[in-house]
Amino acid sequence: MHYDSELLKGQKPEYLLVCCSDSRVPKGEMVTEFKFVPGKVFTISNAGNCYLFNKETLYYGVIHLKVKVLAICGHNDCGMLKAVIKGSDKIPEIQKAIDFIKNEIFKDDLPTDDVNELAKENVHRQIEMLMEDRIIRQAFGNSLKEIRGYYYDFSSGFPEISLINSNGKRLHESE
Repeated sequence: MHYDSELLKGQKPEYLLVCCSDSRVPKGEMVTEFKFVPGKVFTISNAGNCYLFNKETLYYGVIHLKVKVLAICGHNDCGMLKAVIKGSDKIPEIQKAIDFIKNEIFKDDLPTDDVNELAKENVHRQIEMLMEDRIIRQAFGNSLKEIRGYYYDFSSGFPEISLINSNGKRLHESE
């Protein structure tokens, strides 16, 4: 691997990707054809791929790094969303995250108890929230060109990534 002189001067990523911390999810490589490309993807990774846990990092990427594409990616078999469906955890910090996702993203009304469908809905609802965010709206159309939602499915053993939302529009999802 070689870092060119421009990358040594600083980062200018094209993508900001919010994804889950799940070790089965390959983070930024998902949007670069499953290859690690230094400097291409600024990532936020946390349980449940919830940008609200790292809003300051999201704003940094959008405002200061001027990413062109902001993407949120959910995935199959998400442990955090299983916990959200279950509704409780004995560890207070995890319970706080469960409650936060239930309250802030789903407004205390989970639309399904299917973890994979909830993962997709989690992506859609966060994009709806991003489309209403004052700071994101100011950047949208200027440096920020797109907001995308992805669903990463590794259930068959052969991972696939699907675009499920583009700029707030839900796209047809295969059954």
